[in-house]
Amino acid sequence: MEKEQAIPAASRAGSRAPSSTALGQPRRRQRNLPESAALIAVLVALVVFFSFTSEFFFNYDNLINIMQNVAVIGIIAVPATVLIVAGQVDLSVGSAAGFIGMVMAVAATPMDANTSPFGLGLSVGGALVVALLAAVLIGVINGFFVTAVGLNSIITTLGTLAIWRGLTKVLGDGQTIRIDGFGTLGISRPVFNIPLPVILFAIVIAVCSLMLKYTVYGRSMYAIGANLEAARLSGIRVNRLIFAGFMLNAGMVALAGLIRLSQLGGCVGECWSGL
Repeated sequence: MEKEQAIPAASRAGSRAPSSTALGQPRRRQRNLPESAALIAVLVALVVFFSFTSEFFFNYDNLINIMQNVAVIGIIAVPATVLIVAGQVDLSVGSAAGFIGMVMAVAATPMDANTSPFGLGLSVGGALVVALLAAVLIGVINGFFVTAVGLNSIITTLGTLAIWRGLTKVLGDGQTIRIDGFGTLGISRPVFNIPLPVILFAIVIAVCSLMLKYTVYGRSMYAIGANLEAARLSGIRVNRLIFAGFMLNAGMVALAGLIRLSQLGGCVGECWSGL
């Protein structure tokens, strides 16, 4: 009996002992590189390469110019990432941004103008309100057909892509619709000569990153993307959160479209056709 009791006691003592390798050294936990390490390495390599090949690349003005060109696309890409995390896709972002810009330009066009038969003659502020209402409509339509009707997000947004593109061409009537008094959003440089779109891009990145990492909504979107049915059974209101994701995406698409309208001072039917 004493031997039988001694064996389990020894085994329990051995189970509490630190694990070791064959050489008697304690095992060390392996450290994995973050998923973004390869992307960061390529980016650093490109910056180093172009800095040596061109004397004009690595200077403040050129870097600001690069960021200004990236900002508009980035403002669309960040909320699109939120949708992708939840297993959804919005293919209509380019045509939606062009449509919102065209809506504002047309709304600010005088009613007796020859450029568009749909001019409303509103002030810049009134035209901005109309453009924001158009953005709300875009988010509601995409979110409704995906969550309430149950259509696949790719099919839904592929259809709305064609709708917004067609409406943009109809409103523009094949001409360039100009808008005056709306240059501040796209070309102003309020702080350290940094363009306002770059500042807005940084804010969008910070807000969406914190939202995905630290809020219930962000963690729920990860759960939906991992397993939609399991997320629903665990009590997550899947459709409501996905709908909110499409509304957030429409809001940022509107911001990007208005920034580009402000930078160009006008809109044409083919604007944003490459996105």
